[in-house]
Amino acid sequence: MTLLDEAAADLAAILADTVGGFSIPITLTDPSGEESELIGLATDIGLSIDPDTGQAVVGRKASIALSIAALEEAELEQPRGVAGKTAKPWLATFTLPTGVEQTFKISSVMPDKLGCLVCFIEAYEVAES
Repeated sequence: MTLLDEAAADLAAILADTVGGFSIPITLTDPSGEESELIGLATDIGLSIDPDTGQAVVGRKASIALSIAALEEAELEQPRGVAGKTAKPWLATFTLPTGVEQTFKISSVMPDKLGCLVCFIEAYEVAES
């Protein structure tokens, strides 16, 4: 087993670790409304530091990280950003440590060669039916 293989195996274990790690259940909803639950990492950062000035900057940056192998195992296609305001987007829903459930629109994705799919997400209001 190469070092790259070990790194990929470590990443898969980290993304699936709900007992000793930071992974949580994340519900993906495709544009047709089909829901699937996976395990992954989620971030929702509301304050960052400008590297040029050292000043705090308010601006929400949120993302989720999912195992590409877990997506394939669940026979799911990879989520992707959907252009346009009227098109139905891919959604990601998860519960924050505060107990608040949040739903986000997937705006763009970035797969890597270790088997991780990072999805950049933005706030999304689900319309009541």
